[in-house]
Amino acid sequence: MSFKPTAEQQDIIGKVTSGKSIKITAYAGAGKTSTLVQCAAAMPERRGVYLAFNAEAKKDAEKKFKGLNVRVFTTHGLAYRWFRDTHPNINPASGIYRGFEVANMFSLVGLQKEQTKFTSAISAPALGAAIADCIIRFCGSGDSEIEMHHFNPNSIRAIPERFGFADSKDPRKIPEINKAKRELLAPYLRIARDLKNMIFRSPDRHPVSHDVYLKMWSLTAPMIDCDYMMLDEAQDTNGAVIAALNMNPHVQKIIVG
Repeated sequence: MSFKPTAEQQDIIGKVTSGKSIKITAYAGAGKTSTLVQCAAAMPERRGVYLAFNAEAKKDAEKKFKGLNVRVFTTHGLAYRWFRDTHPNINPASGIYRGFEVANMFSLVGLQKEQTKFTSAISAPALGAAIADCIIRFCGSGDSEIEMHHFNPNSIRAIPERFGFADSKDPRKIPEINKAKRELLAPYLRIARDLKNMIFRSPDRHPVSHDVYLKMWSLTAPMIDCDYMMLDEAQDTNGAVIAALNMNPHVQKIIVG
Protein backbone atom coordinates (compact mmCIF):
# COMPACT_ATOMS: atom_id res chain seq x y z
CA MET A 1 0.00 0.00 0.00
CA SER A 2 1.13 3.58 -0.63
CA PHE A 3 0.34 4.70 2.94
CA LYS A 4 1.03 3.36 6.40
CA PRO A 5 -1.99 1.97 8.29
CA THR A 6 -3.08 3.87 11.37
CA ALA A 7 -3.02 2.19 14.78
CA GLU A 8 -6.76 1.56 14.48
CA GLN A 9 -6.39 0.07 11.00
CA GLN A 10 -3.55 -2.15 12.23
CA ASP A 11 -5.80 -3.38 15.04
CA ILE A 12 -8.52 -4.23 12.49
CA ILE A 13 -6.07 -6.03 10.21
CA GLY A 14 -4.77 -8.05 13.16
CA LYS A 15 -8.25 -9.16 14.19
CA VAL A 16 -9.25 -10.02 10.62
CA THR A 17 -6.12 -12.06 9.89
CA SER A 18 -6.69 -14.01 13.11
CA GLY A 19 -9.89 -15.32 11.58
CA LYS A 20 -12.33 -13.46 13.80
CA SER A 21 -15.60 -12.08 12.50
CA ILE A 22 -15.67 -8.36 13.11
CA LYS A 23 -17.94 -5.33 12.80
CA ILE A 24 -16.30 -2.04 11.83
CA THR A 25 -18.04 1.31 12.26
CA ALA A 26 -16.61 4.43 10.62
CA TYR A 27 -17.71 7.66 9.01
CA ALA A 28 -17.86 8.18 5.25
CA GLY A 29 -14.42 8.90 3.82
CA ALA A 30 -12.62 7.36 6.80
CA GLY A 31 -10.87 4.74 4.67
CA LYS A 32 -13.13 1.74 5.25
CA THR A 33 -12.64 0.16 1.82
CA SER A 34 -8.89 0.88 1.89
CA THR A 35 -8.72 -0.93 5.23
CA LEU A 36 -10.48 -3.94 3.72
CA VAL A 37 -7.98 -3.97 0.85
CA GLN A 38 -5.15 -4.06 3.39
CA CYS A 39 -6.87 -6.95 5.18
CA ALA A 40 -7.15 -8.92 1.94
CA ALA A 41 -3.51 -8.20 1.07
CA ALA A 42 -2.45 -9.55 4.46
CA MET A 43 -4.01 -12.99 3.82
CA PRO A 44 -3.41 -13.79 0.13
CA GLU A 45 -3.91 -17.54 0.61
CA ARG A 46 -7.50 -17.10 1.74
CA ARG A 47 -10.42 -16.65 -0.71
CA GLY A 48 -12.50 -13.56 -0.15
CA VAL A 49 -15.81 -12.18 -1.39
CA TYR A 50 -16.47 -8.45 -1.24
CA LEU A 51 -20.11 -7.37 -1.41
CA ALA A 52 -20.70 -3.84 -2.68
CA PHE A 53 -23.93 -1.89 -2.28
CA ASN A 54 -24.42 -0.96 -5.95
CA ALA A 55 -22.87 -1.27 -9.41
CA GLU A 56 -20.86 1.94 -9.10
CA ALA A 57 -19.32 0.83 -5.80
CA LYS A 58 -18.61 -2.59 -7.34
CA LYS A 59 -16.71 -1.03 -10.23
CA ASP A 60 -14.62 1.05 -7.85
CA ALA A 61 -13.92 -1.94 -5.59
CA GLU A 62 -12.80 -4.10 -8.52
CA LYS A 63 -10.03 -1.60 -9.20
CA LYS A 64 -8.96 -1.51 -5.55
CA PHE A 65 -8.95 -5.30 -5.10
CA LYS A 66 -7.26 -6.01 -8.45
CA GLY A 67 -4.56 -8.65 -8.08
CA LEU A 68 -5.89 -9.88 -4.73
CA ASN A 69 -7.65 -13.16 -3.99
CA VAL A 70 -11.05 -11.44 -3.74
CA ARG A 71 -14.14 -11.66 -5.94
CA VAL A 72 -16.33 -8.58 -6.03
CA PHE A 73 -20.12 -8.67 -6.35
CA THR A 74 -23.13 -6.58 -5.55
CA THR A 75 -25.57 -8.42 -3.30
CA HIS A 76 -28.09 -8.53 -6.14
CA GLY A 77 -25.33 -9.70 -8.50
CA LEU A 78 -24.54 -12.65 -6.25
CA ALA A 79 -28.22 -13.58 -6.13
CA TYR A 80 -28.63 -13.12 -9.87
CA ARG A 81 -25.88 -15.65 -10.61
CA TRP A 82 -28.07 -18.24 -8.85
CA PHE A 83 -31.27 -17.05 -10.53
CA ARG A 84 -29.68 -17.10 -13.99
CA ASP A 85 -28.43 -20.65 -13.47
CA THR A 86 -31.66 -22.03 -12.00
CA HIS A 87 -34.12 -20.06 -14.15
CA PRO A 88 -32.46 -19.44 -17.53
CA ASN A 89 -34.16 -17.24 -20.11
CA ILE A 90 -36.08 -15.20 -17.51
CA ASN A 91 -35.28 -11.51 -17.54
CA PRO A 92 -35.96 -9.62 -14.31
CA ALA A 93 -38.78 -7.07 -14.46
CA SER A 94 -38.73 -3.58 -12.99
CA GLY A 95 -41.47 -4.56 -10.55
CA ILE A 96 -44.18 -7.08 -9.80
CA TYR A 97 -47.90 -6.70 -10.42
CA ARG A 98 -49.60 -3.31 -10.22
CA GLY A 99 -52.58 -2.68 -8.00
CA PHE A 100 -55.26 -2.99 -10.66
CA GLU A 101 -53.69 -6.23 -11.93
CA VAL A 102 -53.80 -7.78 -8.45
CA ALA A 103 -57.38 -6.56 -8.05
CA ASN A 104 -58.42 -8.19 -11.33
CA MET A 105 -56.52 -11.40 -10.62
CA PHE A 106 -58.24 -11.98 -7.28
CA SER A 107 -61.55 -10.24 -8.07
CA LEU A 108 -61.09 -7.77 -5.24
CA VAL A 109 -64.00 -5.54 -4.29
CA GLY A 110 -63.52 -2.01 -3.01
CA LEU A 111 -64.59 -1.05 0.50
CA GLN A 112 -67.17 1.63 1.27
CA LYS A 113 -66.22 4.12 3.95
CA GLU A 114 -68.79 2.60 6.29
CA GLN A 115 -66.67 -0.58 6.25
CA THR A 116 -63.37 1.11 7.02
CA LYS A 117 -63.57 3.44 10.07
CA PHE A 118 -62.12 6.09 7.75
CA THR A 119 -63.55 9.07 5.92
CA SER A 120 -63.43 7.72 2.38
CA ALA A 121 -63.92 4.52 0.42
CA ILE A 122 -60.98 2.36 -0.63
CA SER A 123 -60.84 1.16 -4.22
CA ALA A 124 -60.02 -2.39 -5.29
CA PRO A 125 -56.81 -1.21 -7.08
CA ALA A 126 -55.68 0.46 -3.83
CA LEU A 127 -56.13 -2.85 -2.01
CA GLY A 128 -54.24 -4.62 -4.80
CA ALA A 129 -51.38 -2.11 -4.51
CA ALA A 130 -51.20 -2.73 -0.75
CA ILE A 131 -50.91 -6.48 -1.38
CA ALA A 132 -48.14 -6.01 -3.97
CA ASP A 133 -46.29 -3.64 -1.62
CA CYS A 134 -46.62 -6.21 1.17
CA ILE A 135 -44.84 -8.80 -1.01
CA ILE A 136 -42.01 -6.37 -1.78
CA ARG A 137 -41.57 -5.54 1.91
CA PHE A 138 -41.46 -9.27 2.67
CA CYS A 139 -38.79 -9.71 0.01
CA GLY A 140 -36.58 -7.19 1.81
CA SER A 141 -36.95 -8.93 5.16
CA GLY A 142 -35.23 -11.89 6.74
CA ASP A 143 -38.56 -13.63 7.37
CA SER A 144 -39.54 -16.96 5.84
CA GLU A 145 -43.24 -16.16 5.36
CA ILE A 146 -45.44 -13.10 4.87
CA GLU A 147 -46.98 -11.82 8.10
CA MET A 148 -49.23 -8.90 8.99
CA HIS A 149 -46.30 -6.63 9.83
CA HIS A 150 -45.23 -6.72 6.17
CA PHE A 151 -48.26 -4.64 5.26
CA ASN A 152 -47.21 -0.99 5.13
CA PRO A 153 -49.93 1.19 6.68
CA ASN A 154 -48.98 4.01 4.31
CA SER A 155 -49.37 1.88 1.19
CA ILE A 156 -53.10 2.56 0.89
CA ARG A 157 -53.06 6.16 -0.25
CA ALA A 158 -56.87 6.29 -0.35
CA ILE A 159 -57.00 6.11 3.44
CA PRO A 160 -56.61 9.60 4.96
CA GLU A 161 -54.30 9.99 7.94
CA ARG A 162 -57.21 10.36 10.36
CA PHE A 163 -60.24 8.43 11.56
CA GLY A 164 -63.68 9.41 10.38
CA PHE A 165 -64.55 10.56 13.89
CA ALA A 166 -61.33 12.55 14.37
CA ASP A 167 -61.10 16.08 13.05
CA SER A 168 -57.48 16.70 14.02
CA LYS A 169 -54.27 15.31 12.54
CA ASP A 170 -52.81 14.80 15.98
CA PRO A 171 -49.55 12.81 15.53
CA ARG A 172 -50.40 10.96 18.72
CA LYS A 173 -53.17 9.27 16.73
CA ILE A 174 -50.76 7.71 14.22
CA PRO A 175 -50.22 4.41 16.11
CA GLU A 176 -53.99 4.03 16.48
CA ILE A 177 -54.51 4.84 12.79
CA ASN A 178 -51.85 2.37 11.68
CA LYS A 179 -53.37 -0.33 13.90
CA ALA A 180 -56.75 0.27 12.27
CA LYS A 181 -55.20 0.04 8.81
CA ARG A 182 -53.54 -3.28 9.59
CA GLU A 183 -56.80 -4.65 10.96
CA LEU A 184 -58.43 -3.53 7.73
CA LEU A 185 -55.79 -5.39 5.71
CA ALA A 186 -55.86 -8.60 7.79
CA PRO A 187 -58.32 -10.41 5.48
CA TYR A 188 -55.93 -9.86 2.57
CA LEU A 189 -52.97 -11.65 4.19
CA ARG A 190 -53.94 -14.95 2.54
CA ILE A 191 -54.09 -13.28 -0.87
CA ALA A 192 -50.62 -11.79 -0.35
CA ARG A 193 -49.26 -15.22 0.54
CA ASP A 194 -51.03 -16.86 -2.41
CA LEU A 195 -49.65 -14.33 -4.88
CA LYS A 196 -46.15 -14.62 -3.43
CA ASN A 197 -46.29 -18.40 -3.79
CA MET A 198 -47.49 -18.10 -7.39
CA ILE A 199 -44.58 -15.83 -8.28
CA PHE A 200 -41.92 -17.81 -6.41
CA ARG A 201 -43.06 -21.22 -7.67
CA SER A 202 -43.55 -20.21 -11.31
CA PRO A 203 -41.25 -17.26 -12.04
CA ASP A 204 -41.54 -18.00 -15.76
CA ARG A 205 -45.23 -17.06 -15.63
CA HIS A 206 -45.06 -13.94 -13.47
CA PRO A 207 -43.03 -10.73 -13.29
CA VAL A 208 -39.92 -11.23 -11.16
CA SER A 209 -38.30 -8.05 -9.87
CA HIS A 210 -34.75 -7.76 -8.53
CA ASP A 211 -36.14 -7.80 -4.98
CA VAL A 212 -38.01 -11.02 -5.73
CA TYR A 213 -35.07 -13.05 -7.07
CA LEU A 214 -32.90 -11.77 -4.20
CA LYS A 215 -35.45 -13.13 -1.74
CA MET A 216 -35.81 -16.39 -3.66
CA TRP A 217 -32.04 -16.81 -3.44
CA SER A 218 -31.98 -15.97 0.26
CA LEU A 219 -34.65 -18.58 1.03
CA THR A 220 -32.49 -21.33 -0.50
CA ALA A 221 -29.99 -20.89 2.38
CA PRO A 222 -27.18 -20.35 -0.17
CA MET A 223 -23.69 -21.61 0.52
CA ILE A 224 -21.17 -18.96 -0.53
CA ASP A 225 -17.86 -20.41 -1.69
CA CYS A 226 -15.20 -18.39 0.13
CA ASP A 227 -13.20 -18.23 3.33
CA TYR A 228 -14.31 -14.75 4.32
CA MET A 229 -16.92 -12.20 3.26
CA MET A 230 -16.59 -8.44 3.38
CA LEU A 231 -19.90 -6.58 3.49
CA ASP A 232 -19.44 -2.87 2.85
CA GLU A 233 -22.07 -0.18 3.51
CA ALA A 234 -23.71 -2.69 5.83
CA GLN A 235 -26.11 -0.08 7.22
CA ASP A 236 -27.98 -0.21 3.90
CA THR A 237 -28.22 -4.00 3.76
CA ASN A 238 -31.69 -5.54 4.01
CA GLY A 239 -32.82 -8.50 6.06
CA ALA A 240 -32.89 -10.92 3.12
CA VAL A 241 -29.15 -10.44 2.53
CA ILE A 242 -28.32 -10.72 6.23
CA ALA A 243 -30.32 -13.96 6.45
CA ALA A 244 -28.42 -15.39 3.47
CA LEU A 245 -25.04 -14.48 4.95
CA ASN A 246 -26.02 -16.02 8.28
CA MET A 247 -26.58 -19.33 6.48
CA ASN A 248 -22.78 -19.52 6.17
CA PRO A 249 -21.53 -19.94 9.75
CA HIS A 250 -18.26 -21.41 8.48
CA VAL A 251 -17.37 -18.16 6.70
CA GLN A 252 -15.62 -15.30 8.50
CA LYS A 253 -17.64 -12.10 8.22
CA ILE A 254 -16.19 -8.61 8.08
CA ILE A 255 -19.06 -6.16 8.37
CA VAL A 256 -18.38 -2.50 7.63
CA GLY A 257 -20.69 0.49 7.85
